[in-house]
Amino acid sequence: MSHVPDGTETPVRILMPARVPEDLRAVAVAAAAAGGRAAELLLYHDRQEFAARLPLAEVSYAAALRAEDIPSAPRLRWMHLTSAGVDRLPLRSLAEAGTIVTNARGQHADAMADHAFGLLLALSRNIAASVRDQAASRWARHAASPTPAELSGRRLGILGFGAIGRAIAKRAQAFGMDVWASRRRTREDDPAPPGVSRILGPSRAEFLEILGACDDIVSVLPSTERTRGLFDAAAFSAMRPGARFLNIGRGDVLEEEALDAALRSGLLAGAGCDCLPREPLPPDAALWGAPNLVITPHIGGMHPNYERRAMATFSANLTRYCRDEPLENLVDLQEGY
Repeated sequence: MSHVPDGTETPVRILMPARVPEDLRAVAVAAAAAGGRAAELLLYHDRQEFAARLPLAEVSYAAALRAEDIPSAPRLRWMHLTSAGVDRLPLRSLAEAGTIVTNARGQHADAMADHAFGLLLALSRNIAASVRDQAASRWARHAASPTPAELSGRRLGILGFGAIGRAIAKRAQAFGMDVWASRRRTREDDPAPPGVSRILGPSRAEFLEILGACDDIVSVLPSTERTRGLFDAAAFSAMRPGARFLNIGRGDVLEEEALDAALRSGLLAGAGCDCLPREPLPPDAALWGAPNLVITPHIGGMHPNYERRAMATFSANLTRYCRDEPLENLVDLQEGY
């Protein structure tokens, strides 16, 4: 299916899954027109149709290319992802081909921040344990372990201080928590925002400092060569005894066995993971039986308006693209995020 206004000679050809609702396709067409170009949508239902249309595409929306696809995409100049993570993309091949990549960074910040606090409250107030007791028709008020705790007065360390990290910090401030944050780049002219008492950099020493200084740690880190396996046995040992750990960014930043050992030994008071190194987690994985662990199936960024916001981000960039203006949410193909 294509949408090409009459009299347009050079439409921008956009490869797009056929599952995108027709009203959202119209948003893309209007965005291209606002930028001065017509739009031809190259819709595909399956991998075979994808392969047939890819050689014609100048722009790709919501289609994750594989390394073997790159030679078949000689016209592809820009690829937009409807997710934030890019770790499954052939970043080096895309860089060599000169393809620009943008993502959905920021559009699910509130949902993920809500999810982080859902996990933290489930652990701090023993809600997860109470749900298990409810399923067993068991009233276990005085058997709760550890004792339900308040969040107020605790220090929360946020690793990865982008849009999601800032949304978490805002909620932490409302709960009366002290917030430390760590980010890849620190600048003297970019001070800590309200509610954040300290900003640390990416060095190993600063990483260990924030682990040892905070009562609760939440990782929103991307998957890069620098972060994979970052949360190993040494990292968990560096945390305060009785600390809680949340992982809502990428699963491979932690080592599964190290997390399991830290929970079973009591080094960690609890952990909440929306993403894990293995997804889905196999039924025989030891982590299923780890104490005080809440696992959710990588749903932290989901919300009812996700697809509409994804198109809004893309369409705004599409207008810029058609005007030959700089795009927002650019992915650094060298850094990997």
